[in-house]
Amino acid sequence: MNGTATGEGLFEFGPGGAYLGYISDPSRACSAPGVILFGLGRLESRIARRLAALGLVVMQIQVFRNYADLDRRLQFYDDSGVSACTQAIDEISSRRSISQVVLMGDCAEANISFNTALADPRVVGLILTNPNFDPSLATLRFVDRLPLRLFNLNAWRGVLTGESKLIKSFLRRLGSRAAEQWLAGKLSFRKDLILPLDFDHKLSSLLTERPARNLIVYSKDRNGLRFFEKNYRRTLDDLAGSGRLTFNVLPSNAREDPKDDEAACQFADVVSAWAGKALLREAPWRLETESSPVPVALADPTEYASVIEQFDAIARLYPERLAIRDEARSLTYAQLAAEYRRVAAVIAAMAADPGPVAVLLSHEARFPAAILGVLAAGRVCVPLDAEHPAERNARIAVHSGATIVISSAQLAADARTLFPIGLRVIDLDEPGAGDASAPATALRPDDVACVIYTSGSTGAPKGVYQNHRGLLQDVMESVRFADVCCDDRIALFYPPSVIAGLRTLLSGLLSGAAMEVLPPRRFGRTALTTQIRARGITQLRLSPTLFRHLADALPAGACFDDVRLVTLGGERVDWSDVDVFRRACLPHAELGVHLGATECWTLHTEWKVDPSVRDRRPRLPVGRAIAGRRVDIIGEDGEVLPDGEVGEVVVTSRNIALGYWREPELTAKSFASDADDPLQRSYRTGDLVRRHRDGLVEFVGRKDNQIKLHGYRVEPDEVESQLKACTGVTHAAVLVRRNAVGVPVALAGYVQLQAGAAPDHISASLSERVPPYMMPAEIAVLDQLPWLPNFKIDRQRLAQIDAARLNERSQTDNSPLIGDLIETFEQVTRVSGATPSDNILSLGGDSLQALELMIQISRRFQVVVPEQAQDPTRTISQWARDISAWRSLDAARWTE
Repeated sequence: MNGTATGEGLFEFGPGGAYLGYISDPSRACSAPGVILFGLGRLESRIARRLAALGLVVMQIQVFRNYADLDRRLQFYDDSGVSACTQAIDEISSRRSISQVVLMGDCAEANISFNTALADPRVVGLILTNPNFDPSLATLRFVDRLPLRLFNLNAWRGVLTGESKLIKSFLRRLGSRAAEQWLAGKLSFRKDLILPLDFDHKLSSLLTERPARNLIVYSKDRNGLRFFEKNYRRTLDDLAGSGRLTFNVLPSNAREDPKDDEAACQFADVVSAWAGKALLREAPWRLETESSPVPVALADPTEYASVIEQFDAIARLYPERLAIRDEARSLTYAQLAAEYRRVAAVIAAMAADPGPVAVLLSHEARFPAAILGVLAAGRVCVPLDAEHPAERNARIAVHSGATIVISSAQLAADARTLFPIGLRVIDLDEPGAGDASAPATALRPDDVACVIYTSGSTGAPKGVYQNHRGLLQDVMESVRFADVCCDDRIALFYPPSVIAGLRTLLSGLLSGAAMEVLPPRRFGRTALTTQIRARGITQLRLSPTLFRHLADALPAGACFDDVRLVTLGGERVDWSDVDVFRRACLPHAELGVHLGATECWTLHTEWKVDPSVRDRRPRLPVGRAIAGRRVDIIGEDGEVLPDGEVGEVVVTSRNIALGYWREPELTAKSFASDADDPLQRSYRTGDLVRRHRDGLVEFVGRKDNQIKLHGYRVEPDEVESQLKACTGVTHAAVLVRRNAVGVPVALAGYVQLQAGAAPDHISASLSERVPPYMMPAEIAVLDQLPWLPNFKIDRQRLAQIDAARLNERSQTDNSPLIGDLIETFEQVTRVSGATPSDNILSLGGDSLQALELMIQISRRFQVVVPEQAQDPTRTISQWARDISAWRSLDAARWTE
């Protein structure tokens, strides 16, 4: 049997090249033992990530691609299993400096693990899971349940409809007996007994002749567990009493259903806890510790495999699985791999300068093939969005220095017209020239991988660039957080031209998941909601605004039945969004939130929301600092602030973006390097947050959005968040009104209400949530807020609506009375710049000043202010109208 390494994290050996594996998170090794885990399913991947997070090196291996080839499987178990497992130990030992391993296997793989432990002294522990020990037990369970089925009316109704569990169980039992008879002559051990028949003797030999010291056995079948204990517990107790064995039996209900997330988490937690105590030299550091909520930066990672090598590993494992699908086409992993290799070959065949390659495509299934093809060719990828203005894409192509653009037949003509003369165009709809089987370009972790363009403060797009190492680490962090596996179906709402779209796409494709392309602009919210439910989407990653729209579009009484994780980001997320999530998803689903920036590539804080935190955190936290990223909160003087104070986030890590593409001066201004470690880069995000002792970070607002209003510092984002939380409000937006020279003079709130909700209480409700100086000058109700095609609020259109309303009001507000009232308000509140839309609260006044204001109005304007008019939300314009009315009433009375 020969073993050949095919990549940094990929190797293949075994009979017929059927043994495939990859390294999981090799950068966190801090102990001599490693773990080799049989299987690449959802549960195994969950366990692998938990163990890797503890600091262990984990290798996941898959024995067979085709489990239907039973003859090959039996040959492997009997003749080749130990040799193949030994080669896996050689691989992890040589690449990751591991001197000892623990083997974890399910069913027949557990027998390979046990026999390997007998032959290889490097095996110091076994985790044997899910053994079914006695075939007779299955018959007993069938007989035990027979009376219940015979006297069950629904069971007999099933017989008539052809859906009888009784008949199905009987037929299944007949088939299993036939299989047992056939297998009896093939196997050297009983079919349902994963351990050899002479288990006592072999176990004694293993522990007396070898230094093995750890064994953990788990069964999901209570009868199987009792059988195991009855036959072998004495031997195990004797060995444990001699101090040569640690024997653990997991709770029999820890994994009753491998598809049950709660049970799977419990099983993963138990295994992780055992491994952390048995294998690590020191207790693992945990993010949740209150004494040290900020994780230190990780050490420089070892040589990582590239995104291309990781994708190839997945494509080998799941060639026939769906990789990505749009409205027009579906691509399996094998087809996607072939397509990206064709693109890489065409790029290599072009006699062009080795500059970046732009990808100009609509949001479609071939986008990842183009990106992977560019990376495989060793070129820098610049993804573009075909739905963006053509002039913007042309500016990006020029600025990036792209020498090739990949497009489609529909867009190729535009690309040739808009882009610079001499820019080569690859049309994906034309058959490509070049040898797709040619050797791939050698990729180095520090080579630049891609450039993502964002909108700059000057209006010109600026490119943020990253290398292969940082790109892969960011993607795998996303995989770990979301527990992505091959059973997932992930909605791809955003194109890979934005960082969130690229991260979502690659994290799914590097895990064997199915990606469903669902552009919101193309579908609309009702059709999009229908597609999510029809396609069985398991993960949603989107903005809170889009999620609210989708939840609103659900039919009455319906929910997203298959969604197990919703991740919200890109905008402020509030506790009201948690309420929307609970209404739209099943109880077992999880909600994740985060905070990040393209320059951080991608996130710096994240967590899965714990509802119990709501009692002590009025604002929904955005999570804790991600391991490997130091998050400092600094004041205006640049000094780190203590917990509880609001400051700007500064992220330091080796894994954030390298800077702005072809903008050295802007990079030097925005990014800083550590003098002692130049690889450690820092970026000031402009996000204003506060951190609590438990490490949870609360987002307050943007530094560039913060305004000074009437002498107070105000975060419009925070006011908007609290306005949205008022009862009956479905959507809310807060605008800053400025004078002719751009100085902020007031806030204006706009809300969209639920059907039947009354607007009268909103101002009073908001005044209980924010201090007086943060109150909007007015809160207006619109039947429908203006929306952009991507379901975000069209703030430019909203500002036009606000300006029109102010202009209309100014027609009647330019009176001497208005001027006198403004002067009175400014004297009482001791502020300047009041407008007709202001009230005592919006000017920062309190209840005492409100009382003083009424006294001053009574004296100055010679009117009697009725008790019902003593409302602090009454604007200056309303006061003017009321004073005019009171004067007219007094004049009428005097005439009488």
